[in-house]
Parts: sequence; C-alpha cells; structure tokens
Amino acid sequence: MNHPFTSDTSRHSVEETIHRAWAHENYTTEIDESLRKPQGYHEAEEVQAEFVGKRWQEVSAELAHRQYPDRFMLPSAALVYYLPAFLIAALANPDDSLMECLIIRLTPPKRDAAIKEFEKCFSGLNVVQKRAVAAFLSHVREACASDPEYPLGTDAKYRERIVRRLDDAVQRFWGK
Repeated sequence: MNHPFTSDTSRHSVEETIHRAWAHENYTTEIDESLRKPQGYHEAEEVQAEFVGKRWQEVSAELAHRQYPDRFMLPSAALVYYLPAFLIAALANPDDSLMECLIIRLTPPKRDAAIKEFEKCFSGLNVVQKRAVAAFLSHVREACASDPEYPLGTDAKYRERIVRRLDDAVQRFWGK
C-alpha cells in the first residue's frame, strides 16, 4: 500500500540507497556456517534454516514478513548480511509488524553493557551501509511525523515516541 507521504520516488530512493550499499556483499562461508550452527533451541534453528543458501537479494518479502517469535534470531553476521532484505520489505509494506520490529532492533540501547552488544552486532557494517540504515530510519521518521495515515499507530503520543526513538537511533549510532 502506498501512503500519501511515502511517494514511490522517496521510497524507491531509499531502496536504491540500500541496494547500492549492499551491492557487493556476497553470501560467504562465514554466513553459511553461522546459519547452520545449532543454537540450542528449535525456534532459532527454524528461522536460520529458512535463510541457508540464500543471497540477501533472494529473500522474498513473504519470508521477510513471516511471523516468528523473533524474526531476528539470526547470528550477527547473518543479520547484517540480510538486513537490506528486511529494510526493503518493510518499506514496501509498512503495515506489517516488521517495521516496528526493525525500529526496535535498530535503536541502540542506553545501558552500557547492551550498547556494546549492539555495536558488536552491527560492527560488520561499513560507513555506506550505516548511512543506508540511517536513510531508512530517517525516511520512516519523516513519514511517521508527517503522515497520520502512516501505519505506526494512530495514538499521537505513541507516534511522538516513535519519532524520538528514530531520531535517537540516527543521532547516537547510524548517522555517525
């Protein structure tokens, strides 16, 4: 669904930025091994099995939007590799819970111990990729702030919190 604020042009511009940022990323042995490594609980292994052998460009919107207890039960290397597929799927269908999951997952925590883990998880991203994530978050922020029809809830206070959260994420980590 296209929302009034999120014109095809602006959404496609962010999608192109994401594609360019990950254009030369390949499915590596490290990613494959991390996806095949047993995690000790069924849900994580089920999620990981869905991605084995797939390049990020081959992840369908259906797979990106699939409901799992936590769709980000991927090892860090795999999460970083597949992040563009999740971002693009969320832009195309912001009505799905994937968008809110991404907003939460991409917001750096405030506690020192947790921020170190967050930074470690996303340390595999280069500057261009971090800027692409910042472009995604900024696009969602503008849509949420400007378009009451944008699907992140109708409660004004909740939407204000989302906007602050997105600003915080860009300022403290992604925009650096």
